[in-house]
Amino acid sequence: MPAPLLSCGPLPVLDRFATDYCNPWLFKDSQLLEVPSTRHQRPMSLAEETWCRHRACMFLDRVGSKEGDQHMMKNGRVRGLDLKPKFVSTAKVLLHRFYMCSSFQDSHYHEVCGALLYLCAKMGEGREARALSDVVLRCALSAKKAPVNEKDLQTWTNRIKFWEGELLYRLSFDLLVDLPHGHAMKIIQDFHGSKELQSRAFQYCNDALLTTLTVRARSEHIAHSAIYLASFKLNEPLERDGQQWWQELGIEKRRMQAYAYEIVCAKDEKKVRAIVKERTTLLKSKRKRHHVNDRPSKRAKVTPVTPSPSSPSKTPQQTSPRFSDHSAPWSTANHTTQSQPPLGGSSPFLPTEPLRSHQPPPPLPAEAPPTPRDHTRRVSNARPPSNHDSVRGSDTRRTSHSGRAPTPSARPSKSRDRTSS
Repeated sequence: MPAPLLSCGPLPVLDRFATDYCNPWLFKDSQLLEVPSTRHQRPMSLAEETWCRHRACMFLDRVGSKEGDQHMMKNGRVRGLDLKPKFVSTAKVLLHRFYMCSSFQDSHYHEVCGALLYLCAKMGEGREARALSDVVLRCALSAKKAPVNEKDLQTWTNRIKFWEGELLYRLSFDLLVDLPHGHAMKIIQDFHGSKELQSRAFQYCNDALLTTLTVRARSEHIAHSAIYLASFKLNEPLERDGQQWWQELGIEKRRMQAYAYEIVCAKDEKKVRAIVKERTTLLKSKRKRHHVNDRPSKRAKVTPVTPSPSSPSKTPQQTSPRFSDHSAPWSTANHTTQSQPPLGGSSPFLPTEPLRSHQPPPPLPAEAPPTPRDHTRRVSNARPPSNHDSVRGSDTRRTSHSGRAPTPSARPSKSRDRTSS
């Protein structure tokens, strides 16, 4: 069965609605507080986990590009894998998805990145596939930053083979990725933007893949923020009939600007850590307020008043539904007939006519006792019993008036038969 093709452009019309509600790889901001790396036995902060994702994506860029890493040229005299940009971008998105269900403490990101590059290269056409030995050599040189020997290469080969199967299992074989580049190109072409604007928007889309926006926002929203940044930096507005492009498309500007600020700060470690810490503080305070509001308030215990039988007109005190009913159980003593409504007023929700007293239903007529059935058996042309029948009582059964057959008589002994004969 051939591997699924990668989707670099916009999704079909029917699938756009599915990305809103049925995409299992989109998470809320509050869900990122409980990623596996922060719940590990040796937990790390969310800011450190986010920056580890950034370093892993940069490793994918170095190994997958054409130029490669300086350590490759210095120690191995080799260049990068020279993969197409869409395959490297796909590997970044799959990396973010993988670390939503795995921790950095249990998996070294250099090995995971090598397996991702090998897997994404096989998803393309035949000329894009790379030999496992090429991927192993370049990953080992870039990660070790020193010359490697045969033992190191064999270790890397085993690890990449292991993580390839583990990636497919953890990602549920879902390797189809919708990249934001196609959405950005379509909008720029519709509004007749320049090539320079499109190139700058693609750069911001690549910067967005370094962040967790790939698992928090739709690809269309990332493309909108990239176009907004490119138009602002180049001072090239996209307008039609005197209206801005985001106004015509009905895009929420506040969310677009928030994502744009996160894209601009994607390569600055201090700003990335500050953004993540600020978001974490806001989410934790919001969660704390939510728990405080849900906590039941301390109120005085209300004791219900039970009306006495002598004053049936008094109404018991209405208790709150938060408290349990401590009133006395129902009995015939306090079940009195009232001639007025229980609340004694002209309420529009209560009947105004007097309540009818309870009358028991009339007794059922006595049925005649059933007549006993005649269990006598009428046998026509019956012959009288003989001595032979009395001896063999088990062969012939006679019924009485009571309808019960007599028990068969015991077989007589041999001595008795001899005397009778």
